[in-house]
Amino acid sequence: MRILVLSGSPHKDGTTNLLATNFVKGAKEAGHEVRHVNTSFEDINACRGCFFCLKNSGQCLIRDDVPAILHLIEQADVVIFVTPIYYYAIHSSLKALLERFTSRRTDFMKMPKKMGLIAVCGGKFEWSFDSINAHFDSLSRYLGWKDIGRIEARGYPTKTDIQKTEYPKLAYQFGFNLS
Repeated sequence: MRILVLSGSPHKDGTTNLLATNFVKGAKEAGHEVRHVNTSFEDINACRGCFFCLKNSGQCLIRDDVPAILHLIEQADVVIFVTPIYYYAIHSSLKALLERFTSRRTDFMKMPKKMGLIAVCGGKFEWSFDSINAHFDSLSRYLGWKDIGRIEARGYPTKTDIQKTEYPKLAYQFGFNLS
């Protein structure tokens, strides 16, 4: 399987990247082809809502890294979104990329894909993932992509905190057990 991991974290050595790295390791060890893109370090501009893309065969007026990332999504069988939770929302760089799906939404709807979510939150509120889950439920339903699972790590603000838990192993197993 071709797997694309789209993570959004400005911390290259933080909690989110630890889980993304473990997922990638598990998926590769299972024999999958894996690409990992951290949207925080890509040139991704916010959608302007001009709808130029809808009138011009999906071509966007904005010149940045998004077309190359969208091409990777087209090629993938599975897309895994990995994000820290900041103020009960996905990271802004990942959100900016999702908004740019507008240019390819009808194409993506015709591409049967699987999608998953790995999210990390420093806060401990039971409801910390409610808005994220609602967003990904809607995204899965809208695109027609099959939701294959989620890992929600609540209450781990630092890498040291999360390393002592089962979450790194769960992320590895998520990648390894994909079928």
